[in-house]
Amino acid sequence: DDDPIPRKVPTEMAAIVATDARHTRPLWQQNLDIDAVGPITIFDSATDPALLVAGANGDLARLRTADGIPAWHVQLPSPATALLAADIDGDGNPEILVGTSASELIVLDGATGHQRGRRPLKNLNDVPAPVTTLCVADLEGEGSLSLLAGTAGWFVNVFAADTTPKWAQWIRYHVITALQAADVDGDGRAEVIVGNTYSTPLTVHEFDGAFRWSTLEQVGAEGNATTPRRGIGLTQLRLCDLDGDTRQEILYGTEDGWLFAVEPRRGEELWQLNVVGKVVGLERLPSAIVAAGEFGDLYLLGFDGTVQTHKHVGEWIRAAARSGDDIVIATDEGRVLKFGATGVQTGSLQTKGEIRQLHCTERDIFCVLDDHRICLYHFD
Repeated sequence: DDDPIPRKVPTEMAAIVATDARHTRPLWQQNLDIDAVGPITIFDSATDPALLVAGANGDLARLRTADGIPAWHVQLPSPATALLAADIDGDGNPEILVGTSASELIVLDGATGHQRGRRPLKNLNDVPAPVTTLCVADLEGEGSLSLLAGTAGWFVNVFAADTTPKWAQWIRYHVITALQAADVDGDGRAEVIVGNTYSTPLTVHEFDGAFRWSTLEQVGAEGNATTPRRGIGLTQLRLCDLDGDTRQEILYGTEDGWLFAVEPRRGEELWQLNVVGKVVGLERLPSAIVAAGEFGDLYLLGFDGTVQTHKHVGEWIRAAARSGDDIVIATDEGRVLKFGATGVQTGSLQTKGEIRQLHCTERDIFCVLDDHRICLYHFD
């Protein structure tokens, strides 16, 4: 009775939006029977690509990217607050990881939506808190994947692929905003890199949860920090090789408009840059770093942090996402723009409504609009 409850799947084609000359015609649009659109993730399958869409009341639907029709639609025990599709058992078919508002990790079969595992999560003071982020990694370097869930209750919880608990660790400080794990120092085991809101934006732990280092704690405990001040509130986190030594550096952006590149072993700063407004997009393209600020500014940087191009593209940038070797940004009044790695605009389209979420593949541009419609676009 704890299994997600299947719901009726519509069989009709997703409707096409009526447009005028000012608006780009989407390939399809879908308005699901849900209260509001929550988190979305792309189900990257070579044979059956899909879009996973969660609703505010516990709905979860798998939409076919070809036409927007739901392949299945289930009711979760509580609303999803984080989603991730990943092949965790090595069979070539992605599973679905769901983090919920009730602080649970649920694993679903990707093809059917049937539940394969469900675990409660540890939080500060044992008070349930929503899951904010998920990732999958081989922590021990032995070929077995682990499932990692970060919560608003200051904890990272780690499980084996079959959902057997491995460890749970308190992370300084406050709500976790980003979570990645990879062998960034070349020792054969993964490091757990955690972004946080508030005054300690970045913390690094070992594969087994042991603390390695954190940025400056500006909360009266500065003596515990291992680096100088490094911004407030991490909003974007990327792991990428910036100096060509085959090891990844940590690149991140903050709520208060800072970009930092740091080495992972001790947190030594490689470079920093102050930009205008909250960092809402950050990507490492083949020849440049692209950063987007909330007040409409787009920056192209060299791997050493030098600004190559800076342009103002709108009053606001709502979201940004990588699409192949390009960056796609959603601006105010429903505009979507595409830029190449040299900063040249290579595409644009106009939606019929404000954009609340933006998700991209190399070709597909998925937009969630302010009336909760989900639309698929392609640039001409």
